[in-house]
Amino acid sequence: MTKYRWIIVFAILGCSAKSLTAQVISNKTVQRGVEAFYMADFEAAKSLLQEAVIDAPLAGQDLFYAHLYIAFSNIRLERDLDAVRLHFLRAIKIKPDLELDPMKIPPDLYDRFAAVRRATISSIVIITQPPTASAVVIDPETEVVSNKPTPAIFRNVLEGTYQVLVSKEGFHTWARDVTVAAGVSDTLSITLLKKKKTFFAKAWPYGAGAVAAGAIIYAATQPRGRGTETPPMKPDLPGPPERP
Repeated sequence: MTKYRWIIVFAILGCSAKSLTAQVISNKTVQRGVEAFYMADFEAAKSLLQEAVIDAPLAGQDLFYAHLYIAFSNIRLERDLDAVRLHFLRAIKIKPDLELDPMKIPPDLYDRFAAVRRATISSIVIITQPPTASAVVIDPETEVVSNKPTPAIFRNVLEGTYQVLVSKEGFHTWARDVTVAAGVSDTLSITLLKKKKTFFAKAWPYGAGAVAAGAIIYAATQPRGRGTETPPMKPDLPGPPERP
């Protein structure tokens, strides 16, 4: 397909670079690269986007779209096809929760990206007994913490090892390192163990703390200091003998 036929296709699809990037891309070089792509100037698009990745301090969505459209440009140029997946993976790792709008991306490119994303993104499903516990998933690499009540589904999880903690009042906390494979849904069925009551909690309705507090109060109210102490009891001594 020639350059001009691509321009016509993009116009029919309504894939305007300005409508796509107005709210999500702030870096000017990335914007120019995406606009060049939608004008079917794929060489210029790739050059501008690679320049932005190398020279500009990109982050977040700017870096996501730079890698995404480098991959798209390679597909249209039919070059560096081995690098297409690499740039897709870099984009997914930067923004694993960002999904493309199929109304703004040419269908064949959307399908190529979606296939890589499905094979990369995972999820963690946590089911507990009893339910409505608090489930926390921590990514040690990014230090991102997610917290949901159970049953819970943590979506858009990348391959790796995560710290999972499940807690509920009155039960022991469950804590494990969970390794997640790429492109799978890992289900954890967790039974929380109920905490055992102490002796004082069973026998004394106010708890062991009340007993200890009572002992402290009693000790504090006892007389202290010289002249106020109770003298020790002396043993009884025999009286003097009677006179003859």
